[in-house]
Amino acid sequence: MMQLHYDFAAFYYRKLLELDLSNSYALRRFKEAERAQKSICKNEFTHAEKLFYGKSYLEAKAFYEKVVARGCDFSPIATERLVQIKKILKSNKKNTDK
Repeated sequence: MMQLHYDFAAFYYRKLLELDLSNSYALRRFKEAERAQKSICKNEFTHAEKLFYGKSYLEAKAFYEKVVARGCDFSPIATERLVQIKKILKSNKKNTDK
């Protein structure tokens, strides 16, 4: 499956727009890439939340890490959840070691 890199596309279309603000093609594609990136972020964050509340912490951790790596709007919450997961997993490990 081909992975689409909307974050890179948005970055380079933004660079083109810095050179020529009247470039309607670059502006249209920049907006498309931004929308797609936000949609992906929202979907990954929503999925991570479902996993977190379902107590599938390791799986949730992977999705929260993606959200943070992408620099999504949800990154602050995802970072907070990663701290919580670390504490939960550490606590669970201590309980199983007893």
